[in-house]
Amino acid sequence: FFFFFVEEKRRTFFLFLFVCVCFLHWYIYMHEGVLFPSLLFIFFLHCVHSLSSASRIYFPDLFVFCACKRKNQRMRRCFAMRLTFQRLLCGDKLPLKDATVVQEAATAFRTRYPLVPIPVPIGAALSRNYVLQGEPRRAVALLAAHPSACALAEETKQLLSQDTNVDADALLRLVDAVRPVSSVISCDFLRAFAGRLSREGKTQEVKQWLMRDIREVPHLAGSLICPLTEMSDPTSSEDKVNVAEALDIALKRSFVSPKDYGHVLLLLSRGGEHRKVLALWSWMRHSSARWDKTAASAMIISASLSRKMSAAIAAIQTLAEANEDPTIEAQKYFVRYLASRVPPLSRYADQLVSHWHTDTQLWTTEARVVGVELLFAHYRGKDNEQLRDGLIRAGREAITEEAKQAILRVKGIPYIMRHFAPNIAEEPWLQDFYNAGMQMKDLGEYPQLLGLLASLARHTEVEEKFVDSIRDLKITVEAFEEMATFVADDICFKNAEDTLHFIHSMAEALSQQVPTNVSSWLELLRQK
Repeated sequence: FFFFFVEEKRRTFFLFLFVCVCFLHWYIYMHEGVLFPSLLFIFFLHCVHSLSSASRIYFPDLFVFCACKRKNQRMRRCFAMRLTFQRLLCGDKLPLKDATVVQEAATAFRTRYPLVPIPVPIGAALSRNYVLQGEPRRAVALLAAHPSACALAEETKQLLSQDTNVDADALLRLVDAVRPVSSVISCDFLRAFAGRLSREGKTQEVKQWLMRDIREVPHLAGSLICPLTEMSDPTSSEDKVNVAEALDIALKRSFVSPKDYGHVLLLLSRGGEHRKVLALWSWMRHSSARWDKTAASAMIISASLSRKMSAAIAAIQTLAEANEDPTIEAQKYFVRYLASRVPPLSRYADQLVSHWHTDTQLWTTEARVVGVELLFAHYRGKDNEQLRDGLIRAGREAITEEAKQAILRVKGIPYIMRHFAPNIAEEPWLQDFYNAGMQMKDLGEYPQLLGLLASLARHTEVEEKFVDSIRDLKITVEAFEEMATFVADDICFKNAEDTLHFIHSMAEALSQQVPTNVSSWLELLRQK
């Protein structure tokens, strides 16, 4: 098989070499009575490796990898084989998930080869069995006695990460048991299992362990920052202090990957620590983090909320150097900042959004929140034509009802659409949004949207039909109060008595009470 990996002009030489090796092997067998098939095989492969530049056969850690050779600048189609020592020893059909079979294989291997370390696949499967049986100390003992502890730990980590039968407590016991043996492996396990442990309700405990390892093993702090920031709550002052402390320790005693800067900046930005983000970015921007999407986007968020337009634009430009766009969250905050300026920079916002997204992407993906912020920029700038064109494009791109409903769920869209409510008879796109909104099963969770649909129903004079259609909705007292306030604030309806009667009808249909402040306000308007 390996004969065909050799170039044609060298095949004669290798054929001669192979015959010589066979003769040598026969001579040893006749005089010593010993047969070395594996020696012959490996010797021949080494000859091919050393003399043939066309084939690539590597032997690191007893691995054999055969790759295709390139001939006449073209790749020849052939099979690629990856042969390992463990594969030769354990076979391809050893069921590593069967505890009994793994135990029998380990016992047989130890009996036959008492001085040879157990193969890594069998050792990893055996360690997983110990963890499942509640005996993490046996797994740690096996790991500590193995000469290839790092390889065994990596294989064990992969098996445990893929096994859903291992619960969170068992993983924590394993991490705690391996810590006295090797802090490196313990931190590696904790980093790998952090996300899974967090999903199973062990967030607080894992965060405490991460901070303990960062303080006690500072040279590994850089590798633990990412899971710590991902599990931290931006609204928790304690978590923000811990992340800042971990970053300080890692910068002084360890190596921090520029890719991890983004997680820290994003946590601080979401937590309102904008000054700290700006201060960190002042030196981070001189590293490769300036081209990191997460880091630069966090900077854009903080700069936008701090009204630092030049800093935000500089971060956008650094991302453009790497052919990257800010995250959707960063785009949303920056466009919102442009809309809040006096006067609003709606044209600049329109140019940016057009550069970042096509119309289809803007209204059929998560970027729809950026589209709504752009509509607000036009609304605040009193660009009614641009605002109407944007809503028409949104209705045209959102072909399905689900796409239209996703747009209606974006916060703030009811205020924009209410501006065109009096002209609903002349706006087919608004009628389509109304029909899509009435089909939403979770309409009770969006009180402002429900108020918008109520106003649209009043403009089309279908109040009774609307009230009948919402009788099965589930809505909380707070949500109904917000919806009633939204309906009462509609200045298009001057008759306060009609508005109060309509709100009473909706309250009766939804088994709610009209809020006191709304009824008092409408009564006052009626008396005037």
